[in-house]
Amino acid sequence: MLNIINTFCFLFCFVQLVSAQSFEGIVETRQIDANGVSNEISWYIKKDRIAFEFKTNSDKSAMKMRFVPQPKQNSMLMVISTPDGESKTEVNAKDINSEINTAGAELKVLGPRNSAEFGELGLLQMTTASSITETEVSKMIDINLAAYASFFKNDYALLALIKSGQSGFPLNSVTKDKNGKIISKTTIVSIRKISVSESYFK
Repeated sequence: MLNIINTFCFLFCFVQLVSAQSFEGIVETRQIDANGVSNEISWYIKKDRIAFEFKTNSDKSAMKMRFVPQPKQNSMLMVISTPDGESKTEVNAKDINSEINTAGAELKVLGPRNSAEFGELGLLQMTTASSITETEVSKMIDINLAAYASFFKNDYALLALIKSGQSGFPLNSVTKDKNGKIISKTTIVSIRKISVSESYFK
């Protein structure tokens, strides 16, 4: 009987672990920085793996930069694609510097709320010495980003989510300085639940 109970507990925990990170698909966002420069960012999520790609503009021939965090190797794979070809470089996570100081940051959980389009959303507010970030967090995209903390050092919304310890993915977010000037603004364009090719992670 004890063996049966142990087996059941193991299977239950295993199912919980697998289902906890079950989202697979592509998230499209648009990000605007303090200078008004806009970038389209595609996020490729396959359960517990993630990669993201920057497109410099809407021109199909423009340069694309794809980044693949590799926690086991403690490195970030950077893939640059141009009309002339593709190049790959690996950057050690220790060499990824942060321009955001979150020392002493205060985090508030303001949600959740329900969205007809994106389901249950968490709401986070992170206040640092120089900025205030407010971000929506999708519970539908149930990835645990804590494992990628050493790679996402320069995104306010991701830092807020990682600091909260929650699973999920940031959707619409805005970061302003203490005078109310926008530092960064991210807008969700689309979320597609589709099969993601292994090619995006290598």
